[in-house]
Amino acid sequence: MLRSPFVLLFFALLLSLVASWWFNPLRQAMESGNPAAELAGMARTGTLGPALAAADRGELQSLIRWVNQAPALERQRLALLLVSIAENELPKLADGSRKEDSRVVWKHRRRLMAFADLPSGNPALDLVLDNLLAYSLACGSGNPAEPPPASDLALARVLAKRLEKAAKERKDHALWDTIGCVRYQSGDRAMAVEAFAEAVRLAEVGKKAEQLPLYRRRLDAAKIAAPAGSIAPPLPPDWE
Repeated sequence: MLRSPFVLLFFALLLSLVASWWFNPLRQAMESGNPAAELAGMARTGTLGPALAAADRGELQSLIRWVNQAPALERQRLALLLVSIAENELPKLADGSRKEDSRVVWKHRRRLMAFADLPSGNPALDLVLDNLLAYSLACGSGNPAEPPPASDLALARVLAKRLEKAAKERKDHALWDTIGCVRYQSGDRAMAVEAFAEAVRLAEVGKKAEQLPLYRRRLDAAKIAAPAGSIAPPLPPDWE
């Protein structure tokens, strides 16, 4: 089941663009049936293509420079295509929906990092990017038994701080789950218990049966890890 970056926040983003929708180049990005091909076309001219390739190698400065210098609509177009590409790569379930898998987004994390300190120009889209990146950094490396690198966790903590205000205002279970994951991986077990408990509560209120088993497993793991001197079990992954 898709997280809030793909579903719960989509309509907020759509509403923020609807006034100029038919004349807005973002419409094509949001409706694209093949975002990877559209991104490839976008990257054929100028410096975006080499900047994306460099980011994939871990060299972010060129892509950060491109994002910083690009017009607002081009920044938003790139961000939307990156989100859409990650969504399209998620495994499909029998009912046609997409299964959550943070490893998919983790593969694209370096491209998303270019937006960590540079707003896209659309607050709803910025929330999507922050949530998606923070969650993938905390959970997506593919090895639950090994904590994320310190640099990834440092960035995830910065993003989680931004997410907390939105989570309280929106009462969004998926945002609280992201916050819980970052706290858990950072060693803040007692605070992780609070975040996962809130994710469970909001999912129960909203009757989000698909997400509840994972949230409950994470809450149980955080409770085990919270007492002083206890050994923290691996954070339950979303792909199992």
